[in-house]
Formats: sequence, structure tokens, C-alpha cells
Amino acid sequence: MQTTTAECPYCGQIRTVMIPDDLDPQEELYCAQLEAIASCNCTQGAAARNKNKILSIAEDHIEDVLRAAHPDAADLFQEAKEAVYDGRIRKLSVREGSGGKAELKRTKDGISVSFEKTNKKELST
Repeated sequence: MQTTTAECPYCGQIRTVMIPDDLDPQEELYCAQLEAIASCNCTQGAAARNKNKILSIAEDHIEDVLRAAHPDAADLFQEAKEAVYDGRIRKLSVREGSGGKAELKRTKDGISVSFEKTNKKELST
């Protein structure tokens, strides 16, 4: 590990941070900036940390709830989770041929991932 300085991109505070030794210069800058955000006390930095935490939890929930039985829905939800968090997508629902419904939506506390197995039978002539 090496010690370096980095600027919080939100407020401009210079932070002393620790980053791995084996990074190329571009990776060093990116890693140092992430560490500066993680250690900064500014409002925007706290909001970015909260967003990253919620997206990380959503990623884990998508994998836990969907990956094994519904990999296509899991891939779609992983791609859409940030848009759902940001409010660009209000809710994403996927109905599967096997009779299940998966849903990804923003809640007041984060992001909700659900899967409901439906036994509804539809007859048509």
C-alpha cells in the first residue's frame, strides 16, 4: 500500500489516502479519488457513499433472489439498478414464461427486488 493525496470531486477537499501499490497511473487516480470520497465529510460525498451502498446491496439481492433460476432477469436488473435508484426508471417488471414475476423498484429506503411465483392459468381459444 502507498500513501497519496486525492481531491474529493464534490467539495475539493484534499485527502490523504491509502491505495494499492500495483496500479497503473490511471487506476491510481481513480482509486485515490474513490478513497477521497469515502473519507470526505461533505454532503455530496455522503450522498455518493449512500448511493454506492444501496446499489451494492441491490446487486447482492438481485443475485440472491434471481441469479440461479432466472439469469436473464438478473442480468436485466443489474443493468437497470442505477436508473431505478436515480428515478429514471420507476419500476421494472419481468414476467417469465414459467409463470413468475420479478420486480425491481425504488423504495424510500433503497431498492426492492422481488420474485413472485404465480399459478395463474390462462386459457384461450
